[in-house]
Amino acid sequence: MRKMCHELQVMETLRHRMNLSEENEERYQFLKWEDYTKKKFDEQCFLYLDENYPYVNDLWISYDDKEDINVGIEKFILIGHHGYLIHMHNGCFHLNTETGKWQGNPTFISKSNFKSLQKTRNVLQHIYRESMVNVEIDLIYLFLAPQEFKTESILPGKIIKYEDIELWLCDLQKEQNKSLPITQPTTYAMDWARELELYSTEPSLSKMKLDLSEKELLKKGICCDDCHFIDMSEVSVGDENAFLCNHCGAIEPIEIAYARTICEWGTIFNDQDLIPSELEEFFGKDLRKPYLDFVLKRHFTPIDPRTL
Repeated sequence: MRKMCHELQVMETLRHRMNLSEENEERYQFLKWEDYTKKKFDEQCFLYLDENYPYVNDLWISYDDKEDINVGIEKFILIGHHGYLIHMHNGCFHLNTETGKWQGNPTFISKSNFKSLQKTRNVLQHIYRESMVNVEIDLIYLFLAPQEFKTESILPGKIIKYEDIELWLCDLQKEQNKSLPITQPTTYAMDWARELELYSTEPSLSKMKLDLSEKELLKKGICCDDCHFIDMSEVSVGDENAFLCNHCGAIEPIEIAYARTICEWGTIFNDQDLIPSELEEFFGKDLRKPYLDFVLKRHFTPIDPRTL
C-alpha cells in the first residue's frame, strides 16, 4: 500500500482549515496528480503480475552513517533474480480548466536524469553483495502520463512511455512465469525484502512552515473526518459520547476525534514540539481540556516524563 508523501499530507490537512495561496494550491494539485498516477500504476502491476510478487514502494534507505548516504526508492520490483528500479515521471503538468485535462511541456531526458537513480542502484548492489543475495538491477524511467520528450542517444537505463506501460508489464509477466513458481513465495524473495528493511529510515519531512499571519487564518475546531466541515455537536451513542457533524451527519467517537485532531496539529506544525497552549487554541470551541489531557496521556508519549 502506497502512502501519500509528507508534503501532500501537510497540504491536504491545511486545505481543510484555510485557503492555500495560488502557488501552494498549484503545488497541491500536482502532488495529488502524482499520488494518483503512482497508485494507478501500482494497480496495473497487481493486474498483470502475480499478487505475491516482491516489490518495494516509497522506501528510504540510509546505507553508510559515515558517508551519510541516503537514497529513496519510488518502486522496486523483483522478478526472479532480476530487479527493476523504477523512477516514475509525471512531468511539469498543469490542469487546463477549459478542457479538464493535464498538460505539460516537452521534457528532455539526459544522463543526468538517471544520476540519482544510478546512485540508488549502487547502494542496493552494495547491500546485496554484502548479504550475498544475487540480484541484477535495471534502471527504468517510467512516464505515468502522455508527454512529449527528447532523449540523448545513449542512456544508462530504459525509458518506458505511457502508451507502452501495459506491454512492458506483459513482458514482466512472461518473465515472472518463467522464473519461479508464482504460488509459492520463496525464501529468496523474503531475504530480498528483509535486507532492504534493515537499512530503512524515515523519509524527510516537508519544510513547509506557516508564518504568524497564516496561523491566524487557520479555522479552529474539530474537522469532520468525512466532509471536513468544522461544525460538530456532542451526542450520546449508546454508552459512548460522540461528535455529530451538523453538515453531513457523520458520527465519530469523541476519543478518536480528539486523537485525530491532535495528529492534524502535529502534521501542520511538524517542525516543532507539541505546545499545549497552541494545541488548545487549535481545538477552538470544541475544546474540553480535561478530555484533551486524558487523550494526550493515553495515546501520546511526552518528551519529558515529568509533564505526566
